[in-house]
Amino acid sequence: MLSRVSANLCSRCGRPLRDGVCPVGHPQRAARRRRRRPWRGVLAIVLVVVLLSGAAYGALVWYPPKAAGDAMRPLSAELAEAVPPYRGAVEAFPAEATTDALSEASAVLTVSDEARRELTQLQGRLESTSVPSIPVISERPPMELAADLHDQMSNFAIAALESVSDLEAAARYLTELSAILPGLSNLRAAVGGPTSPGEVEGAVAASRPIAEQLAADLRSLTPPAELTATHATLLAIARGLSTSIDELEQTAGAASGPVIRAIVGDIRSQIGSFREAAATAPEDARAGGLGEQISDAESRLERIAAGLRELQDQDVEGLTFPES
Repeated sequence: MLSRVSANLCSRCGRPLRDGVCPVGHPQRAARRRRRRPWRGVLAIVLVVVLLSGAAYGALVWYPPKAAGDAMRPLSAELAEAVPPYRGAVEAFPAEATTDALSEASAVLTVSDEARRELTQLQGRLESTSVPSIPVISERPPMELAADLHDQMSNFAIAALESVSDLEAAARYLTELSAILPGLSNLRAAVGGPTSPGEVEGAVAASRPIAEQLAADLRSLTPPAELTATHATLLAIARGLSTSIDELEQTAGAASGPVIRAIVGDIRSQIGSFREAAATAPEDARAGGLGEQISDAESRLERIAAGLRELQDQDVEGLTFPES
């Protein structure tokens, strides 16, 4: 309403206009119209397009390598720190099939704590760090590869922790087994080589407590899953030794020299079989599943290292590589 009224008044004196003319005759000033500048709108549109293009470029080209690097740099460093202690535990497990090597298994127990600590720390870092998941952008390289490596590292940490736990269980069993092996030498010496009834009675009296103690010590051991078959074999041999000693006792005063020598020879053979079965325990543990676990963890490490190299080729810098 104000604009309509002001348009019907004289621009000089304010009197009402008559047919657009001032009654006093004042000339009217023409209203100034603002000149439109269409190029300003075009410039605004161009500016918006440029800004949006820059944002899209940053999201699709600049951001993925940065986000992947921010996530993988600390994780790769954590992995590189965890690998040497883990491999130290693996390498400490005896590889030779000798009874002397059984006592060396205790070395696993001295380094396994560090391996577990580093692997647990790696697992915690993996759980607290993730590669950003953003539609479209997460599918761009190297984001997709970084996410896959994150999962591979998590799987490795879990597999390696399981390996360390199983190595410890096997090493503990081997260490305890090595402690009862000296009883075999004592048993062999106690049996001796009797030829007369009196010597047989003395051999039985000396050897039976040793054989019983050997069996009792063996029954007190708890084998890991990988060594249940080996443990069962050793128990069977221990029972066979007790049976043979009973047979030797029954020959006293009734059997001839060849029969006595045959039973004594059987006892010595069983002692040798016990040693051989005990010596192969480390190999049995590997064949029973421990070796497959270790190989699986190493294969995972190789794939992770290859993925990290590929990630580096995709402009992600500052990565740490595990020892090969």
